[in-house]
Amino acid sequence: MQHILLFTVRRIAVSAPAGTLALLASLALLIGAGIAYAAQAHVQRQLQTELQRLPDRPATAANKPGLSDRLDLPDFQPMALPGELDAAAHATGLEFGEVSYVLEKAASQGFLRYRATLKVTSSYPVIRRFVDRLQARQPHLALTAINCSKDDIGIGELDCELSLSAFFRKP
Repeated sequence: MQHILLFTVRRIAVSAPAGTLALLASLALLIGAGIAYAAQAHVQRQLQTELQRLPDRPATAANKPGLSDRLDLPDFQPMALPGELDAAAHATGLEFGEVSYVLEKAASQGFLRYRATLKVTSSYPVIRRFVDRLQARQPHLALTAINCSKDDIGIGELDCELSLSAFFRKP
């Protein structure tokens, strides 16, 4: 029986070499897929075992330290940012017009973000001193965007929109 099988395989290999190569390639792919499946199943079993060893605790903000605790952010005071903006503007001689405030308190963030957007018309050095003074007095405050334009390329003041973000501890 063994001789008949060997004879048949040799006869196919000699008469159809392309078919034999295709058969061998298919067999190699099948064996490779089987090995990959077995390895993936093994890793999945290991992960499942590790997950079963973990204590049953829901991952909530209540049982893990918040980002605001690790960053030493100040408590939120709604009038602190407007007061700081006024004080810095008065100290630097900057005049600003419309100001809008938005408080972001997303559940996925470990802190509160208080955004202020204001429009100013002044020279670059005055705007720079204003921002420097704010950041020196409030290290939790950041200039997040500045967009300026100028009507005339000659001497004149810039029309700018400043976006500031102050970060506070979540209550």
